[in-house]
Amino acid sequence: MIVSPKRPKALILAVAAVLVAGTNAYADIGSSASAEQAAVGGTAAFHGVTMAKDPSAGGAATWKGSYHGGQIGFTYKTGSGGSVSFESIIYQNAAADARFAPKNAVGMSILEGALPKAELSDFADATLVKTVVNTVGFTTDFYRGAQYAFASKRSNEKGSGLYGLDIMPKAALAKDMSDTATCAKTGNDCP
Repeated sequence: MIVSPKRPKALILAVAAVLVAGTNAYADIGSSASAEQAAVGGTAAFHGVTMAKDPSAGGAATWKGSYHGGQIGFTYKTGSGGSVSFESIIYQNAAADARFAPKNAVGMSILEGALPKAELSDFADATLVKTVVNTVGFTTDFYRGAQYAFASKRSNEKGSGLYGLDIMPKAALAKDMSDTATCAKTGNDCP
């Protein structure tokens, strides 16, 4: 390819756009909200989707109409100082076992297009710590990775095909497990 010396900036921008579109560009837990929002469009799952404010979620959410034959969503929350303290991927497809677990190929292939490499790699190597079954809501598998903690959720409603993965700092894992166990004991359908 011959490049005109008059257009090097345009070539650099075009190459950068191609590289970003093909990578997992999310900012990690601890990054600023603006970095998270700027990065979301670079993933395969959310390429070209604009984030919309969701006050009930405490952050912003984006939805993609179709990804791997289902619906996918992303939410993040910010903590003190405005840095990202929590991320959540939600996926629904009644035709597939898309459970998010390190050994489930379908779930991991979906996460490859939606998570940054550091989080994906940490989840792939994470250790299952506890499973909590709530008969009216979700079964949640809690994992501890080297850098992050994860709560992998699947709906107990037969045929719903609803799956989720929460990514949080490791320090938040004990409280999340406790809160989920309390919901399961009371029979409440907690988030």
